[in-house]
Amino acid sequence: MLSLSITGDTERTVTVDFSDGDPLPASGLFADSAQINFNGSSGADTADTLITTATAAIFDNAEVRRPSTSAVTFVNANQNDTLAAIAGTVTLAGDPTITTGGPSVFVDTGATALFTGTQHLSALNIEPGGQARMAQNGAEGILGVGSL
Repeated sequence: MLSLSITGDTERTVTVDFSDGDPLPASGLFADSAQINFNGSSGADTADTLITTATAAIFDNAEVRRPSTSAVTFVNANQNDTLAAIAGTVTLAGDPTITTGGPSVFVDTGATALFTGTQHLSALNIEPGGQARMAQNGAEGILGVGSL
């Protein structure tokens, strides 16, 4: 299979699980959904990188094309991982760990990183015009950052 498209239900969530390697075909995936979740590799010795643009998310070397209205979430990110918001909004859901640093986050001009609940980050770098925000979900949240 060269590529995969998931269309027809824009209110659903698509989860792409990389815990056992890259599951996507060579030409990637188009997901017409409200939410796209990326599950990273489970090993602490493996570094994953999620780069987001307004219409695509690139996880390591695998590309998922998406509508600009869909949310992108990096689940189970650890201290070896990097999240780079180049354009659009990316959500870091769930605190990856409370004993070691979480991922390093880079937010480019015009992009937004949205954190849900308490988060521990190894580093947070925000370019002028970029935004990092805590989600307002009614719960108290703490953003712990190793370096700014």
